[in-house]
Amino acid sequence: MNTDPCTPPRKSRKVILQFVAGLVSGAVVSLGALTLLGDGHFDADDPSRVIALLTGLVLALIATLVAFGIAAPRQGAMLLNVEDAEELVEERKPLAQGALVMFSAAVGLLALALAAVGGSAGLLPPGVALAIAAASFVATGVLGHVSRGATDELMRELSAEAACVTLYAVLAVAAAWGSLAHLGYVPWITPLGLLAGLVGLQLLATFYVVGRRGMLASR
Repeated sequence: MNTDPCTPPRKSRKVILQFVAGLVSGAVVSLGALTLLGDGHFDADDPSRVIALLTGLVLALIATLVAFGIAAPRQGAMLLNVEDAEELVEERKPLAQGALVMFSAAVGLLALALAAVGGSAGLLPPGVALAIAAASFVATGVLGHVSRGATDELMRELSAEAACVTLYAVLAVAAAWGSLAHLGYVPWITPLGLLAGLVGLQLLATFYVVGRRGMLASR
């Protein structure tokens, strides 16, 4: 046990490192993407597009960090919430499959966010965006189904619980938003905003369920 009050425990340092790394990475990736795209290739004034873009980038960033942890377990153990490098090696297959699911979903969202539709600036023609999104979402469903076979009973239970929480969250948000939009207090949500919102709510529900089980505590 660390008794020196001037030296933070190892786990506390790891929590700080993970938080700072996640915050900096997310900010750099988001600002970098918006800067590179510019006004000519992306309509930053459309909230739905911005939400879809940021949600896709978050998914891609998480997938990239997990892939990095698998490729370099020793360094990955410092960034990911695992016991040690050996855990990353032992859980390589389910982690890799989970990263592929997230990355596939991210590609679909990003393609839709960058589509040039409705007179808005975009990087991809509608047909190309549709083909990419369709392939990505089909791959996401197939990979998600396949990955269930590589997970244990606890992970399947957490997945089912997260899906249930997502459903309740969607019902609550839809009821509140629909009521306010009907009365003219807020605009109707766009199809892209709905899709990005569903993915974002599922991601938040997953973190909520995992955190409630105490699995987000530093290891």
